[in-house]
Amino acid sequence: MPESEGYVTTEDEVRLFFQKFGSDPNMLVIPNATAMCDDFKQIATGRTVVFYDLRNRGRSDAVTDASRS
Repeated sequence: MPESEGYVTTEDEVRLFFQKFGSDPNMLVIPNATAMCDDFKQIATGRTVVFYDLRNRGRSDAVTDASRS
């Protein structure tokens, strides 16, 4: 289970879903990967790992305006 999960909002108002494991200042951010977080959460030992879904993927917002993709 992630320590936290939720959404961050980009400057153009798109919400991106994330899951965070660990609490160390050393951080690794992995894009387009929340579907794989159960397989890779063990890499959070000794660091913080944030998995997030890109726009139009997973639980992040879908964007239909091509200029915002």
